[in-house]
Amino acid sequence: MITPIIETVMFCGRQELALRGHDDAGVIESLTMQSHNDGNFRALLRYRASGGDDNLRRHLVSDSQRNASYLSPKIQNEIISSLNNLILGKLVSRVNSAECFSVLADETTDISGVEQLSLGVRYLDAVAGQVREDFLQFVPVYDVTGKALSTVILDSLSKFGVRIDKMRGQGYDGAASMSGHISGVQTHVRQRCPLPVDVHCSSHSLNLAVSNACDVAAVRNCMGTIGAVHTFLNTPKRNTLLKQCVESLLPTSSHHRLKQMCPTRWVERHDSVHIFKQLMPAVHDCLAKIAEWPDSESAARANQLLCSIRQAEFIVALCVTARVFAVTLPLCRELQRETLDLAAALEMAAEVKTVIGDMRARSEEEFKVIFDTAGAFCADSGVEIAVPRLAKRLTKRCNVTADSPEAYYRAAVLFLFWTTF
Repeated sequence: MITPIIETVMFCGRQELALRGHDDAGVIESLTMQSHNDGNFRALLRYRASGGDDNLRRHLVSDSQRNASYLSPKIQNEIISSLNNLILGKLVSRVNSAECFSVLADETTDISGVEQLSLGVRYLDAVAGQVREDFLQFVPVYDVTGKALSTVILDSLSKFGVRIDKMRGQGYDGAASMSGHISGVQTHVRQRCPLPVDVHCSSHSLNLAVSNACDVAAVRNCMGTIGAVHTFLNTPKRNTLLKQCVESLLPTSSHHRLKQMCPTRWVERHDSVHIFKQLMPAVHDCLAKIAEWPDSESAARANQLLCSIRQAEFIVALCVTARVFAVTLPLCRELQRETLDLAAALEMAAEVKTVIGDMRARSEEEFKVIFDTAGAFCADSGVEIAVPRLAKRLTKRCNVTADSPEAYYRAAVLFLFWTTF
C-alpha cells in the first residue's frame, strides 16, 4: 500500500512538481475532485486510486487509520530523505570505484538568505568508460572563510562516504576565499590532502576575460542600453507592438521579442546582442510609435531609448560586440561539457586565441566589414556616422585623433575591446 505513495513522491521529484498544496492535512476521504487545491501529491494519489489501483483506493478511503495514512508532510520528507540517501549512495559507490576524482564546489545565497555550498565531483566512470560530473548535495554554510569552507567540503565528503584520499583535483572559481594561495579553500584542503591540484574553472576564466573586455566605455554603454530597452519593452502591450513591428518589417525573422541579458555569464549575452541586432529596425519602429503614445511617462522613456540606439557609437559597438561574441560563444559552451578533458579545452582555447590574433592582424579588413554593417544600420535609421567632438581636457573621454569616422571607431571601440582579451 505504501509503494504507490513512494512512487508518487518519485514522480513529483522527477517532474519537478511541488508536493504541498493549500490545505493538505488529514486523510483523503473522497476520490472526487476537491474544490480547493490540496497539492499535486494528493491529487495524483486520488487520480491513481480512481483509475484502477484498488489497494490504494481501499487504503485511502476505507482501511487506513488517521494516524497511519502515510500522507503527512513528515512522511513525505522522510521518503524524500530516503530517496536522497539511495541516490547519494550509488553516486559515492561510483566515485570510490574510480582511481581518482576532483571535487567541484561553489557557494551562493538561496532565496531564503542561507548560504548554500554546491558540492559535486568529476571522475572517470570505468564501467561506462566516460568522464562524469555528478552533483552530490547542497550543504548549508554559515562561515564563508577559506578555512571554514574547506572544513565543510572535506567533512561533507567524509560524511557521504567518499574516500578523500583519492582526491586529485579541486575546481573552484578565482575568488580569494576559494583559490587564494595563502588562506583560500584550496590551500587548507591541501594541508589535509596534499595531492589535489587546484584548477581555476576555465569557463569562469573566459567569463572574466570577456567581462573585463566589456568594461570599455562604448561596449559597456551598449550593453546597458540593450538591457534597458529589453526591460522597457518587456510588458504585454509593448511586446505585442514589437511583435507587430517585427512581422511588418522582418517577416522572415524567427525571433519576435528581445532576450534578457544574463546578469552573470557575459559570454551568454551573445544571444541577447545577436537578437537585438537582428531586430534593430523593428525595435526602432516600435520605440518611435511608443514615443507618440498619450501616456507621457512611456512616451518620454521610449524617446530617451530611441535617442540612445540612434547614436553612431552604439550601433558600431553593437556590431563589434556581436562579432567578437560569435567567436567566444562556442568556446564557452564547449568548456561546460561534462566530458571535456584538459587537452581538448587547451586546444580549443588556443584556436580561439589564434582566431582573435588573426582578427587583430587583419584589423583594417575586419573592421571594414563591421563598419559597413554598422553603416547600413545607420542609413536605415537616418543616423550620420561622424567623428564626435574631441575634448582633450576631459582625460576620461576617448579623444582619438582620426581623419575619418572609420579610423576613429576602429581605434576607439575595436582596438580597446580587443586589447583587453
